[in-house]
Amino acid sequence: MYIKSPEKLDLEQANEIYDKLVSDLNYYNYSYYVKSKSIISDYEYDLLFHYLEDLEKRFPQLIKSYSPTQRLTNQIQTELKKAKHNKPLLSLGNTYSAQDVEEKLEKYEKDYWIENFYIEPKYDGLSIELIYENGYFKQAITRWDGFEWEDVTKNVKTINTLPLKISYKWKLHVRWEVVVRKSIFDKINKKREKEKLEIYSNPRNLASGSLRQLDPMVTKKRQLDVICYEVLNFSDVDYSLDFHHKSLDFLEKNWFWALDFKTLYVLKKRKSLDKEKILEIVNSVDIKKLLDDQDVEFDWLAIKVDEEKYWNVLWNTAHHPKWAFAFKYPAKQISTKLVDVELSVWRTWAITPVAILEPVNIWWVIVKRASLHNFDFIKQKDIRIGDYIFVQRSWEVIPYIVSVIKEKREWELPKIEEPKHCPVCSWETFHLGCEVALKCINVTCPAQVKEKIAYFVSKNWLDIEWLSEKTIEVLLNVWFIKDYADIFTLTNKRQQLLSLPGFKEKKVENILNAIKEKNILKLDIFLQALGIEFIWKKTAKIIVVNLILIKNFKDFLDKNWYVIFKKITDFLSSDEWEDFLLSINGIWPKVVESIKKFFHEKHNKRVVEKLLNYVKIKSAEIKKWKFSWQKFVITGSIEWISRQEIANFIEENGWEFLNQITMETTLLIVGDKPWNSKLKKAKEYDISTYDLLSFLTENNFNFPKKSMKEEGLF
Repeated sequence: MYIKSPEKLDLEQANEIYDKLVSDLNYYNYSYYVKSKSIISDYEYDLLFHYLEDLEKRFPQLIKSYSPTQRLTNQIQTELKKAKHNKPLLSLGNTYSAQDVEEKLEKYEKDYWIENFYIEPKYDGLSIELIYENGYFKQAITRWDGFEWEDVTKNVKTINTLPLKISYKWKLHVRWEVVVRKSIFDKINKKREKEKLEIYSNPRNLASGSLRQLDPMVTKKRQLDVICYEVLNFSDVDYSLDFHHKSLDFLEKNWFWALDFKTLYVLKKRKSLDKEKILEIVNSVDIKKLLDDQDVEFDWLAIKVDEEKYWNVLWNTAHHPKWAFAFKYPAKQISTKLVDVELSVWRTWAITPVAILEPVNIWWVIVKRASLHNFDFIKQKDIRIGDYIFVQRSWEVIPYIVSVIKEKREWELPKIEEPKHCPVCSWETFHLGCEVALKCINVTCPAQVKEKIAYFVSKNWLDIEWLSEKTIEVLLNVWFIKDYADIFTLTNKRQQLLSLPGFKEKKVENILNAIKEKNILKLDIFLQALGIEFIWKKTAKIIVVNLILIKNFKDFLDKNWYVIFKKITDFLSSDEWEDFLLSINGIWPKVVESIKKFFHEKHNKRVVEKLLNYVKIKSAEIKKWKFSWQKFVITGSIEWISRQEIANFIEENGWEFLNQITMETTLLIVGDKPWNSKLKKAKEYDISTYDLLSFLTENNFNFPKKSMKEEGLF
């Protein structure tokens, strides 16, 4: 069929050949990369691929986005753009023993009568969301803060195990893991060793770095793979994926690669599993060995409630879903020598000891440092410099010292004592109250200043990516900045910056442009960025909502942001603030004490006031609810709005979301098909209920327009 030269074809003939050729090549790719079966020889494949290239060159109007040639691109990107997830990509909560697994499964059975579970291996890579529309691959987004991170569509298209076209014609969101096979990892490192380049520490870091390249051709050379493991969302209302295991069957039918216990022949077919079968797999030494022997680096086991109707019932925390958890095998322990102890001073005043070790390889990572937590930990384990110790890496970023091998202690080594003075600024050290942590309370301590500035400009707050810790250190050393307010003075120091070693034109332009874009901040983001201990995202939001609704700061803030923020800082330093904060639901005494410490320190107030010369504080749009502040629970739903959207909408306005009804719950919002058990418990606890659709309508929820028309809302 493909013998006739493209030069001798007319458009109609070419179109007929083109569709068949693209379909065949995509199937050959799927068979080779996903199913590990060669249907044709490499020589035959190359002939067909080159014929397709010639055909597209002759008839460029025929080119389709799902053609195998479209995986290749010479277009280098200037940056990775930001993109938003349809729903948050959360991590899993952890368990480390079979007994913990059994207790969790029993809790599901006892509290919710759940008996159907599923278990699958989780591979160590970079989690991403893939989006398909009308059967074609459209977008790929990496995971960072759950809701927003980088668009890596062009890079992901170069991965051969990614299907560019699928049979499912509706919109589909799928969660994948991008991985590097161990054999490829070893091959790349051997090549780099020969070229005397720095080798990669582990397959996951190589996968992550490869996917975030600006040049997609670099990504292609790293030979990445993608393994799918969850349907995040799909738009076909007539199609039902009521069980998680069915969603994996669905993905496999659409040419996605699912490397689970069915494809590894542990299970004959995908189906719901009972508690006993889950525990059998968890306790199996043979399965652990099977996973270790795979060419893909194994991470842990994911255990999930199989019936997806329970996922909305059990819901999520801010960090992880409550319908799934991870079982992590006992970490590998290796002995090495403790050669020194370094002291780090953090923005929260804490002085933390860190163990410096003789380098040792644990789970593909060269470990040189380990956490010592605090000096009480050192005393309890009798850790001394020169000791041989067992160090464990159980998936944490910084490994952990398990015990001292005292049999190898050949002579009496000196004990590690708490420093009497800060190792950086020489101020006297203290234990504040009953705290275990040793602290330096000098707010101008250079180490603390650097940490505070780095925190202020980090991804979660100002997100000025060009100001790395090394760059901040250089700027501090030459006295260009002394605190985080001085970051904004750099816009007037362009020539001075260009005079610094390593500060080229492009780098300076990137820094200055990024700073100029960050001169307007939301009040809650601003409070978090100041680095006040215990002020996290949720806490800051609750404080801001109450300042605006109860203390009526919004109008002032919109009209004269400098005056009102000065008013807020004065208020937080006054006698009145403590009672006000303690009266707020969700604000604990330690939070109040931390705010008190921060705003009573004159240096901090001076820096904040200086900051207000450069930054405009924007008030949040807080709705005046029909009810006062509530701790709410949702039961039931509206078919065309996700529970996540509803919860986000209400939490954004300062209410607290609870997964289950407790004595603390103050309002139950009821949608379609509510759970009788929740209604019964609400009645038992005398908790008010309110209709979900009425509640959202009255409070101007931004409904999807199509759904509003269908429901007759406008």
